[in-house]
Amino acid sequence: VLAHDFRDNNFTIMAQETALIVNTKSGFIKVHDSGKVEATVSKDPEGKDVKTTHHELPVEMMQMTVRREGSFIKIKHDTGLQIDCDLRHFLCTLKFNKLYHGKLAGLLGTNNKEQ
Repeated sequence: VLAHDFRDNNFTIMAQETALIVNTKSGFIKVHDSGKVEATVSKDPEGKDVKTTHHELPVEMMQMTVRREGSFIKIKHDTGLQIDCDLRHFLCTLKFNKLYHGKLAGLLGTNNKEQ
């Protein structure tokens, strides 16, 4: 587990050797280093319960969108979480809303600026 929202349980970000996984209340995203993306939607943008798996982008679900821009996969969550994955180097950048200061836990720390 890289980061988990312990305040509201909105998201969990996990890593495997060849994939980044984002699990939210509205769905599950798995970005593979090969560029393949699996998106399982459990709540659609209107909040209706659904259970569909997508292998093509863009994908929209309640509170989250996933799209491809060139060699990047971009994931945005309404809580302010933003993940940009560069598929050329399989390097992902995570940005958290400042409201999550000290309210996360995982291998990336608690987001409280401790060194």
